[in-house]
Amino acid sequence: MPIGFQVTLGSGGLVALLTAAVLAGVLVVVRLRNDAARVDRHDKPHGSAKAAAALDAKGIANDERGFLLTCDKTFIDEAGGRIANARADFDRALAAASTAAEQGSVNAANAGFEQWVQAVKNGVATFQ
Repeated sequence: MPIGFQVTLGSGGLVALLTAAVLAGVLVVVRLRNDAARVDRHDKPHGSAKAAAALDAKGIANDERGFLLTCDKTFIDEAGGRIANARADFDRALAAASTAAEQGSVNAANAGFEQWVQAVKNGVATFQ
């Protein structure tokens, strides 16, 4: 086989490999961008709403402790605002949930939250 043909064949093979690698890289980047868009559209709102509800619940617990330690009723007012915010966060999480498992998770968390809020209200009433 002539040397010129071997060089042409080798160069063609390298160009074909380079083309395949670039094409594979482009496909991976496009798929990654589509996955990121899906996360932003679906998973991120659902997860951030649940996280916001959890943060509000922690704030309510702090407000409860603040009231029990100081008897300052502004803590109760702040807790009332946080309760409303947490309920809105649960509503947003439920609206963003797209699977039955996600909806069940939000509903279970919301039910537990409502039971806890009632227990906090009962404890504050008893303390007063």
